[in-house]
Amino acid sequence: MSKTDWKNTPKKLKEEKLTNRVLINFGYILLGYVLLWIFYLYATGRMSIQLLTSYPIVMLCILILFLAGMAACYLLAKREPGLKNYGHMLLGVSAAVFYLNFAFYTRWLAPTALPGPLASFVSFVKNTAKSYSVVAILMLVYLVFMIVYNSFILYKNPAKTAQSKKKSKKQ
Repeated sequence: MSKTDWKNTPKKLKEEKLTNRVLINFGYILLGYVLLWIFYLYATGRMSIQLLTSYPIVMLCILILFLAGMAACYLLAKREPGLKNYGHMLLGVSAAVFYLNFAFYTRWLAPTALPGPLASFVSFVKNTAKSYSVVAILMLVYLVFMIVYNSFILYKNPAKTAQSKKKSKKQ
């Protein structure tokens, strides 16, 4: 939807669209937390799946699938503009999956060989349990941001902005 269409949209329809957006994002975040918990249990060895023998390889395959989906969404967005939003979402999920499996990609990097502050940072980034906590916190921050941002869009007063534009044109 273009900006001119959005300005001409009735307030009731705007409320419905923004509420749906928040609810969909809330559902994605809940699904993300469930999957994050399952993969956390799998990564720490508390849950064993016989078919999936190697956590890093499974996470690498998931990363490749999400990157392929992201590329497909961006390529198809030329025909269907709504797919660009899904491409952005898959980019974020791909970044989270990459970060969760970062210790596997950098297994050759020993934190003890680095200088003090950098060594503590690298050991924090490579800690699997802490990376799951960081991703969970970032998901919560995203959800709060979406709610606040959409509330701001929904409840800002268009009459005040129109009056301020008229005043600035008169001057």
